[in-house]
Amino acid sequence: MDYVPREGVDYIVDLYQVTGVPSDIDPDNVKHAINNRLLEYHPDRLQGLAPEFQRKGELMARLLNRAKIVLLDDEKRSEYDQILTAWEGPVSRDGTPVIRMDDALRAEAAGQSPEELEAAFSRQSVEVTAMVKHNPKQQAMLGRLLEASDGENTDELRDAYDAALFAEDQVLAIEEAERGRLLGLKGNKRYETSLGYSDNVQVAIEGARAAQTEDYHRRALGGVGAQLALLAGESPGPNQGSILPAAGALPPYFDEQAKKVSDLAVKREALLEKRLEIFQPTYPNVELQTEAQPNFAVGITKGSDSVTTWVGFNFDPEAFVLENIAIDEGVETLLNDRKYEEVYANGYNILTFAPKDQIELKTLLEEACNKHVGKYYPELFE
Repeated sequence: MDYVPREGVDYIVDLYQVTGVPSDIDPDNVKHAINNRLLEYHPDRLQGLAPEFQRKGELMARLLNRAKIVLLDDEKRSEYDQILTAWEGPVSRDGTPVIRMDDALRAEAAGQSPEELEAAFSRQSVEVTAMVKHNPKQQAMLGRLLEASDGENTDELRDAYDAALFAEDQVLAIEEAERGRLLGLKGNKRYETSLGYSDNVQVAIEGARAAQTEDYHRRALGGVGAQLALLAGESPGPNQGSILPAAGALPPYFDEQAKKVSDLAVKREALLEKRLEIFQPTYPNVELQTEAQPNFAVGITKGSDSVTTWVGFNFDPEAFVLENIAIDEGVETLLNDRKYEEVYANGYNILTFAPKDQIELKTLLEEACNKHVGKYYPELFE
């Protein structure tokens, strides 16, 4: 990337670390430490060194001279301490420029045309589609087959269709995440969705809009770079302390990418709804569970060793109220021992499911409960 990080805009230098002293040290010891370090970077000692070492030495000498001016003046030191404490970005301990990759990505994107950006995202989408083996035609065919089935002995078909929907969601999720980086959205490492996901993304976009507007102003002003330069008796650099951009100014790509991310979130929530529609929990010993019991236990099975977490519920059909309840200790022991007949005799239905990739567990649990209520109280949904 061609973007060069600016001190006081992308990062800030910790003068205490550069000097090698703690932040609560007294002025006399600060002066002694600075003078000792300056000797290390005296021009005579830098002669004959490789160019990169000479440049590093010159940078350190400049920063140490800045530290002498700032840290030995009580008023300037106090103001610098406030700036350092309030800073939320990367901090350089040795003067080396530091930048967050997302900052560099956004800075580079601001210099690209809309066509160049879209071409890059298109190439990535093709690569991801091939990687996850997403096949739209096969997905559509599986959907039609499942719709035409009689509903019995369709577990394999349902699993195949869910896998196809998941593959499409992977493609959309990665594209959403990459476009979202340009907006400054926090990454969702698990790419999980839930009902209401698109609304949540829209709220996040508006928050990012406000943050990027503030960041755009900060960059145009040079961030705290101008303050740091003035503290050290230096002149602010280019675009530092100059012209404030128009209110609401944003990088040129922002609105278009915000619309793209919002549309992707809507598509992903639609895929989630399809996956939830075909999702079915398992009823162990289903032939024994002939009627609704007062309570039901939902088992969430994870891992190859089938570790199950049990969650209890009570459903009142007259009030149409679903309530989370604590499972009796004795019943939970029976559940863990898989003595499901005895659990059923104790007034519980039993259903289990395994988590699904990219679906929030809470959403899946709620859907399992809804499926259970629909199974035993179909008249309530007529």
